[in-house]
Amino acid sequence: MIEGGHRIHPAVAADTPAKPKLAVAVVADHFSAIERVIDCLRTQDVRNQLELVVAAPSREEFGLPELPELARAHVLEVDSVHPLPPARAAAVRAAVAPFVFVAETHSLPRPGWAAATIEAHERGAAVVVPAIGNGNPDDAISWALLIVDYGRWLEPRSPRELDQVPGYNTSYRRDLLLGLGARLDELLEQESGLGPELRERGERVCLEANARVDHLNISRQLPWIRDVFLAGRVLATMRAMRWSRVRRLVYLGGSPLIPFVLVWRTRAFWRRGNQQMQLPRTTFLAFVAVSIVMALGEMSGYAFRARRSELLKMTYNELHRELYLAGAKAPRGLSNQP
Repeated sequence: MIEGGHRIHPAVAADTPAKPKLAVAVVADHFSAIERVIDCLRTQDVRNQLELVVAAPSREEFGLPELPELARAHVLEVDSVHPLPPARAAAVRAAVAPFVFVAETHSLPRPGWAAATIEAHERGAAVVVPAIGNGNPDDAISWALLIVDYGRWLEPRSPRELDQVPGYNTSYRRDLLLGLGARLDELLEQESGLGPELRERGERVCLEANARVDHLNISRQLPWIRDVFLAGRVLATMRAMRWSRVRRLVYLGGSPLIPFVLVWRTRAFWRRGNQQMQLPRTTFLAFVAVSIVMALGEMSGYAFRARRSELLKMTYNELHRELYLAGAKAPRGLSNQP
């Protein structure tokens, strides 16, 4: 079947009744990357209301098994999984459920996540951000990386309205995303800007404390410096591609302030997080170290754009976080290089 210029291959029989309420749209290049995600979907009480859409380069090489527990599961063949936002957008467009969770291969929904997300949408929320937890919490570096990315959305005690949302690891009304048209190909990234835009339209944007997702973070001691530096370079490069030369130079000059900005942005977390989450003692020092390395990476990216090989490496790191956990080994048939 052809849809939107992409080939879609259902993993369930065509005559299977499928009226999903919540789609999980994820980009992956190898089945091993989403095995954990599928295991988590199977634990959901409302798994028969879930749809799985995987954007991948090849269905045959991907090998998605039949998933009769779900309402619908299929692979959408895309020309490339790099860059990630357009591939995510393609998966969103291929979904049929009214709500779409833009997932990552290394974000693992806890039991009850799907029911709480659907309920929040049906109460009128246009956007539902889950409570983000740490999927590998024994390491201070893992916590530091999680706080840098998701400090504003970690383990809330009660639902609340939001102004800012992460572009992914977030659930949206699908019609809102489709209404963005071609812009969707650029917006499904961490710094999406969708939260303020949707709030201005009068849409409800909320953080749902009962919808919990655990995020896996780099925790191998040697790779984290290299990969955090690379993440900073790629982030700066992607920004600079949309900016004027003057703005790029301003941000280059301001790069040394990034650690202070990150501490300021997460100040609410540091006031409550230590006692609430029982973080390792060295977490704040690790956060400072991560912030400094990130700043150096961004400075480098504003000065000299990342090469294509670096961009591809960053995409690979994102898709295969399982290779960067402490004690991790590559699954058979999968190397740790793009």
